[in-house]
Amino acid sequence: MPIKEYQNLFKAIFEQSAFPMQIFGVQGDLLESNRAWEIMFQSSREEAKGYNVFQDPQIINSPVLQGLKNALKGETVELAPFYYDPQKSGNNGRTRWIETCIYPVFNNKGEVEELAVIHKDVTEKMETQLALVRSATERIAAEEKLRLISERLSLAVKAGKIGIWEWIPGTEEIQWDETAENIYGAIPGLLPKTVTSFNELVHPDDRDLVYLTITGGLRNRKSYRVDHRIVKPDGAIRWVQMTGVSVYNENNSPTLMMGTVMDITDRIEAIKTRDEFVSIASHELKTPLQTLILHNQLRKRSMMKAASDDLCAKKIEQMIETDLRHLSRINRLIDDMLDISKFRSGKLNFIKEKVEFTTFLKDVLDRFKPQVESVGSYLRYQLCEPVKVEIDTYRMEQVIVNLLTNALKYGAGKPIHIELVKSETEVKVLVHDQGPGVKEEDRERIFERFERAVSPEQVSGLGLGLYIAKQIVEQNNGHIYVDSRAGGGSTFILDLPY
Repeated sequence: MPIKEYQNLFKAIFEQSAFPMQIFGVQGDLLESNRAWEIMFQSSREEAKGYNVFQDPQIINSPVLQGLKNALKGETVELAPFYYDPQKSGNNGRTRWIETCIYPVFNNKGEVEELAVIHKDVTEKMETQLALVRSATERIAAEEKLRLISERLSLAVKAGKIGIWEWIPGTEEIQWDETAENIYGAIPGLLPKTVTSFNELVHPDDRDLVYLTITGGLRNRKSYRVDHRIVKPDGAIRWVQMTGVSVYNENNSPTLMMGTVMDITDRIEAIKTRDEFVSIASHELKTPLQTLILHNQLRKRSMMKAASDDLCAKKIEQMIETDLRHLSRINRLIDDMLDISKFRSGKLNFIKEKVEFTTFLKDVLDRFKPQVESVGSYLRYQLCEPVKVEIDTYRMEQVIVNLLTNALKYGAGKPIHIELVKSETEVKVLVHDQGPGVKEEDRERIFERFERAVSPEQVSGLGLGLYIAKQIVEQNNGHIYVDSRAGGGSTFILDLPY
């Protein structure tokens, strides 16, 4: 077949091929492009005139450049999919993913004369793969985010000592985590995780409340919260707060109930303590206030009668003295309440200094004598030689006055004996009263908040004096305790280092 006919045949095949094809000269100039190439890039051959592949920035900065160089050496080159955007190279056309094969075309001398480039449009395939990769990446990222959230939630739950449980309504089995198991006091593996065993842990007096709360939540499709008592296997009674919420299917039937459980015993005790404190404080403040009101009413009547005789003046003087005692009592009650608040917040300040303790104690006792004598008692004291001690004098006076006031409450009308004893490393202040004494089992308890050796009906007060005294003494590096027996009086002992 004549050469011209071969050339015409080649041109026909080149033009009608379904594969996008281009012919480049060895200098990189574009010689020919076929119709399939125009369709792939949606660009015309006319627009591509003057294009040089070796001047294309996208080609120069990609593996395609090396492929062209290898083809110029006579190698047939297959390139991996390559993302090409004609507009970044100053041409018209749409971006595509293409696979490319480069074939060297030789002349009669065996030299590479041209490069035939066949493209394959793999855009849909690559975009599908990339979409899958993105989806997988997003899924992995979502799973990682969920894992982190789950871990943080787990840490928060553990830090808050919150147990988690699950139950499928209508079944007997309950699932709960380790924290919940600890709250209920269950020994792992020994307590069956069943509805029956759970009911047995609920305090008998609270079982109806728990049952009605849970069934009400299921019936009303609402979350719930219930505070109730439990009886742990060792017999200890604790308060817990249980919450729950249900999941429903398309038939509005509950398929799962889950929730939390938390030990709130300390919170309940704190509320009880607060209520008790408010009750005691109200009672203690009300009594002197009522007396003050009555005395003021009596004075008003006397003044209205314009009484000026010595007897009436004496009565008014006595009323004023009584009022001052009651006002002093109210002031002490308020000071005690303020001190408790400062102790709890860590804001009670101490200013320590070296003082001669024997003289300091004698001055406090002398100032307290009138109050002792007003209730028919008297002070006897026996002091040691002078000794210097580093203390906060204001707060230490508060301690001694609290001990004397305590002795007056329980031993009114009887003598109070105070001793100051010095040893090699400390001084001891001993306050002896002739009250009813303190039982052995109560000797630690009476130094706690709102505690007394007898009932509030027998002796008034907030039950804070000894607690405050203990806190102050310990802040001054000392120790306070009681030595007593029921019916035989009490000796409160204050030890201070020097």
